[in-house]
Amino acid sequence: MEVVGADPYGSAYSGGHPGEILVDGVGNSWPETEWPKAFDRSIVDRFLRIPNDEVYTTVHRLLDEEGLALGPSSGLAVAAAIRVARAAPHGSVVVAIAPDAGTNYLSKAFNPVWLAEHGIRLAADTPGARE
Repeated sequence: MEVVGADPYGSAYSGGHPGEILVDGVGNSWPETEWPKAFDRSIVDRFLRIPNDEVYTTVHRLLDEEGLALGPSSGLAVAAAIRVARAAPHGSVVVAIAPDAGTNYLSKAFNPVWLAEHGIRLAADTPGARE
């Protein structure tokens, strides 16, 4: 078994360059800050840093293809799980925890103006993608 943590761009948790985090409630942009006390870092084997475009494309695809209205942190988790699944041996089981509902993010994740203002581009074949 392998435990993979998902971390958004801008978060310092996975060792990346700290910056603006566009996935609410996930990550930390201050590298000197301690990990949350409720988190046992020793159980995570590795982290995947997921770009914002991939997070929000996943959110839109989950709604269109699966009928799941989930938020950005769920998109982050599912995008990481998809990456893991693509590289996993046939027959593997991959589990992702979807921690938020999309109804809390109508003015962000599902708002083309907000996405454009933050430079987020959905994959071209994604419903809601801008030209």
